[in-house]
Amino acid sequence: MEMNELYELAEKKNIEIYENYPLKTCNGLTIQQDGVAAVALNKDIINSTEIKCVLAEELRPLFL
Repeated sequence: MEMNELYELAEKKNIEIYENYPLKTCNGLTIQQDGVAAVALNKDIINSTEIKCVLAEELRPLFL
């Protein structure tokens, strides 16, 4: 799956994606509460392949 497809899936489910978020101990974080969902991606990820992998991993539980 391509990066733009992941963003399109998130948009369809109204999942906010926050890039360049200052996370200290992980590359990604998923938050879901009261029907609102968001994904934060660590600001230190610079490789597009790693961004895609982290984004896919963080989105996965929101689609189960």
